[in-house]
Amino acid sequence: MSQIVVEDLTAESVAPVTSAEPETTAPKREVSEAAKAALKEYQEASKKAKAFLAEVILGKHPQLVLPNEVLEAIRVLVPIRNAKQGHAAPRSAKQQVLDKLLDLFMANDGKVTLMQVFKEFRMGEGEMRVRMRNAIHDRKPEERMWITYDSDTETYTLEEVGVNPPAGWTGTLPKNK
Repeated sequence: MSQIVVEDLTAESVAPVTSAEPETTAPKREVSEAAKAALKEYQEASKKAKAFLAEVILGKHPQLVLPNEVLEAIRVLVPIRNAKQGHAAPRSAKQQVLDKLLDLFMANDGKVTLMQVFKEFRMGEGEMRVRMRNAIHDRKPEERMWITYDSDTETYTLEEVGVNPPAGWTGTLPKNK
């Protein structure tokens, strides 16, 4: 067996290395008044355009009929601000699914099969039961969707949209708040 001897490797204090060249700072870039005015003008025009597109998304201009793809593209480019700032709040993902579900019902005369729901949303009976409860509990009273399911025909039926349940309703009821 051999021994290894290690010398003392303590570091001595060494002065920091400095550059022989003096440090130079880049001169500040001057912005002309014309450029500042052009930027301000652009920002104001952009703000007006975004406000108009937000109104289009919210349906305040019914004379403008745009395909859903265009509206989705606008939603990406112009996020709708929070209602506290004077704008409408964006709808949650849950509300967006319920909105699309309502559109699907409207496109199919109020009746949608389980297969149509699966193809559109990748939801089965269990997930759809949750959405049916959400359509009552989580929507504004005037937007509530009263949906029934017939397991024999695997068909969902939109019975009514509104505050009050349809006559003879035996399903879930809104929570008392």
